[in-house]
Amino acid sequence: MFRFLAVILLINAFITNKAVGESKRTIRRIEIIGLTKTSPDLLKENIPIKVGQIFDLDQVQESERRMRNFRVFQSVESRVVPIGENEIDIQFTLQDRWTLIPILKASSGGGVQHYTFGLLETNLFGKLHEVGAHYELLQGAPSFAVWYRNPTLIKNSRFFQVDLGSNNTIRFLYDRDAEKEGAFLHRKIRLRFFRNEDAGPGLRFRHALILEREWTHDRIFSDEDRHLNRKNNFQSIPESFYIKAQYGPIWGELDFFIDRQSGWETRLFGTAAFAVTGPQENKFDLFFDSRYFKLIGDRMNLALRAQLNSTSAIGYQHFHFAGGLSEVRGYFQNQFRGRSNIILNNEIRYSLIKGKSIIIQPVAFLDASETGGSPLKLVTSIDEIHLGTGIGARVIFPWVQRAVVRFDYALPINSTGGAGVVFGLQQFF
Repeated sequence: MFRFLAVILLINAFITNKAVGESKRTIRRIEIIGLTKTSPDLLKENIPIKVGQIFDLDQVQESERRMRNFRVFQSVESRVVPIGENEIDIQFTLQDRWTLIPILKASSGGGVQHYTFGLLETNLFGKLHEVGAHYELLQGAPSFAVWYRNPTLIKNSRFFQVDLGSNNTIRFLYDRDAEKEGAFLHRKIRLRFFRNEDAGPGLRFRHALILEREWTHDRIFSDEDRHLNRKNNFQSIPESFYIKAQYGPIWGELDFFIDRQSGWETRLFGTAAFAVTGPQENKFDLFFDSRYFKLIGDRMNLALRAQLNSTSAIGYQHFHFAGGLSEVRGYFQNQFRGRSNIILNNEIRYSLIKGKSIIIQPVAFLDASETGGSPLKLVTSIDEIHLGTGIGARVIFPWVQRAVVRFDYALPINSTGGAGVVFGLQQFF
């Protein structure tokens, strides 16, 4: 018995010493190959492993994940090569994607025409800088945006972004029976600065400063819609100028693959808005967004999102809306409104055809939403949960960044809504 124990202890000591010896290898060289555009030196500056450090496999995998999550590479692979007894070479093989992307969108539905023209470059000069500009016409009302994003500009930041532009949002107003009550255009002109600051493994903090001018009007709508506005006392809101400050944590990490995602991420932001000029009110907005993605086999992806929005404002133009293209499919655009809302989205995605130049991904989904006065009432009451379900497809072009075309057919389950096809670009979330 004692001999047996002694043998076990000797084997354990040998394995332990071997593991310690492996862990004490130092990194002799880091090599990045296969790139035709992106700067290898820039990538080396923005990954956690460095020449001369003690080798750590977890840090190599984290470096691979970070490079993949820049989302400008078609593939990212790593290889570890032992050199003698004390050193390690690490080789990353990457393939650049096409990153100069035209922005062309056209949609029509519900009496609204929407056109967008622009250009986006997500890896300018191979330095990972993103620049873009677009021009929009929404029911004849023009808007524009220009932006710059740099993930490496400020030390300890995941990214820094500045954008300038105008934004038009059409809001249709419905009663509980899905009968239209009116419509308005919410117009904003704003200058925004964003920074995500690293605060430790899996934790960042969002800092944002926003200067914003906003107002509403109904001049682009039909005589019938304007008559409904007057009948229901929805008046146009004169121009106001806001200074907004946003702050909050981001927990977790998402890992992006060509056709799927994994991991989880939760965001909780508070935005204080101070009305400097105009008739509008000071307000505080709360935003919570949590996402979870699970890889199932080598083709299936489970995707879940839970979102809560709330505002202290009492003006209807600042309410949170749900229904339509981006929240709850199977209902009219902006069909539900309130000072707070909860939105739940669930998708099963399956990469049926998975080629080098195209991926076709059938999708089944279930959406839910509840809208009311305060977050507490929404959480403690489930009086009016609106459910929508359907099927769809995603067409993904792996060699072009962000090239995902989305088609969904949605039906309302337990409320009157607007069944039909939803078309868009990018995944729903």
